[in-house]
Amino acid sequence: MSITKQSVGIDISKDTFTACGCSHQSDGKLIFSEVKNFKNESIRFNQLMRWVKGFAAPGAEVVFLMEATGVYYESLAHHL
Repeated sequence: MSITKQSVGIDISKDTFTACGCSHQSDGKLIFSEVKNFKNESIRFNQLMRWVKGFAAPGAEVVFLMEATGVYYESLAHHL
């Protein structure tokens, strides 16, 4: 089966953010990654990207979806 869509959902707070990946296969099946927690620090943003590359299918676009609460999401949004 081929991957038609990929996304990473992110729930962010002042101190941490939590991410989970989802791949949509051509047969309609959804495959979810593990849920991963990170400290909300700029040095952790590249750690998020390395984690995503570990499960994302090469060549398929990855969309990042983020809960934009207060100003806590801004640094990660700019990084992405």
